Amino acid sequence: MPSLRVVAEYHVRGVPESAVQGLRFWVSGFPVIVLGEVPSPEHVLSLQARGRRCVTLLDRSLPAGPYQDPLAFALHDLRHLAKFAAPDHYFEQIGFFATLERARSTTAWCSFEARLDAIWRSDRDRVLADMNGSSVFLFAALKMKLKMAARRALANTEHRRAAEGGPLSREEERFFCGLQQEFLDALGFTGELRSAAVATSTRRDDPERAALLAQSFSETGRAR
Repeated sequence: MPSLRVVAEYHVRGVPESAVQGLRFWVSGFPVIVLGEVPSPEHVLSLQARGRRCVTLLDRSLPAGPYQDPLAFALHDLRHLAKFAAPDHYFEQIGFFATLERARSTTAWCSFEARLDAIWRSDRDRVLADMNGSSVFLFAALKMKLKMAARRALANTEHRRAAEGGPLSREEERFFCGLQQEFLDALGFTGELRSAAVATSTRRDDPERAALLAQSFSETGRAR
């Protein structure tokens, strides 16, 4: 891949360093799947659950979705590749995505999601197919999306408009806790792991339990 090596080894104007890092992983042999069309969230999730990442190289005649052009799309994928392949979080990301992929095939997950709206599904897909980083960051982000989904679901049952911001009310918090239990059931989390998942949040105020969650995801990833 001589052309890739040129970009990976020399500074090319307009190519951000994070994308160059993704290229370096690719040139070094990281398993990259090249796609000629925009992948579905399910496809990206499936690849990441198996330790792989895609780079989308679109023909100029095809729409580039939310991106300016095919190059912008490819650079976006390369930046994600850099985050996914980073050794510090690689195995735990595999474990996170594998856990969610398995959960989504269960009746418990289908029952859990049946109460939620299209915004939740869009937010969920963004975390599972368009976010990378530590497994704790990803899990906390998904929980935050679930909190907002709980707010909307409760408002819908009460035939009112959901608040657009701020912390959950007591009623919303109770509703979220019920949804969270269903969510954790679908993930198959029990015992200390379940407690760690409940305690983990975007506030990062319980590093010990967050570390336990990350360790569990890492073990799952290494087993894959």
